[in-house]
Parts: sequence; structure tokens; C-alpha cells
Amino acid sequence: SLPRLSDALSRGARLETIPGTVPDLAFRPRGCCAFAPRCPERFEPCDASEPELLPAGAGLARCFLFGGPAPEAGFR
Repeated sequence: SLPRLSDALSRGARLETIPGTVPDLAFRPRGCCAFAPRCPERFEPCDASEPELLPAGAGLARCFLFGGPAPEAGFR
């Protein structure tokens, strides 16, 4: 993730962090979302496969919450 300096940082706002320990990139989880173990928005698809790189706002995101149909109710 690369925040824009012209956005929150320039206004003095703090960036939201994901709790937990950053995984070792040499031993990244395979077959699931790399952020799944630490993500508060985690739901079933996150554990089943790696999300595609999709448009998200002005950038790109590798997340099931962007670019596809909304998760079914009760899925999370």
C-alpha cells in the first residue's frame, strides 16, 4: 500500500493499521489472501483463494471486497 502524501498524511491524520505481525514475505501464505490472518474484514473466500488484482478507487487492490459482487449476508 502506498498512501498519497497529499491525502491523510498532509492533513496530519494517522493511517489505520492492520493489527498483528507483518508476515515474512519469504514465507507468504499460498492459496489464500496474504492479509487474511490479520484482516478484520476476513470472510470465507479469503481463506479459500488468492484474490485477483482489481481496480479500487484511484488504484488497485488484491481484495475480495473490491470489484466483485458484494458478499452474501451472513458470510462474514
